[in-house]
Amino acid sequence: MNSYLRMEASRLPTLVGTSSPKGFLISNGQAGMLSYGPYISLDAGKYVAGFYARRIGTPEPINITIDIFVDGLEVAAKSIAHQSLFEDLASFVYLTFELSDPVVRVECRMYVGAGALIELRELAIFKADQRIWSVA
Repeated sequence: MNSYLRMEASRLPTLVGTSSPKGFLISNGQAGMLSYGPYISLDAGKYVAGFYARRIGTPEPINITIDIFVDGLEVAAKSIAHQSLFEDLASFVYLTFELSDPVVRVECRMYVGAGALIELRELAIFKADQRIWSVA
């Protein structure tokens, strides 16, 4: 991978979402994996990965989890509240992670709880520049 990957959400697999004509994934209100993949290779280093997403409708007291899996093992995870997302603007919901060796099967996932309506626009994964991002 180059130092930056952007991918339309509709190009990623989903278990509880449908594709919109604009290339977004829209959750259907069921609990489950809204997005997973893209199963890419990454070099050793520090990374930032996340999704551009916005809340649809009423804020709910429901958690959304994003995580990173490498070869089937979790290397990072973070939960956020559905109500912390904006309704009128896509937020970059991200986490940081570090790889000590090159890997061949990196997956960035978003799990939504039942009742959480989300519009998922894009996945972004990039090498962290310590001048801009703090990866502690």
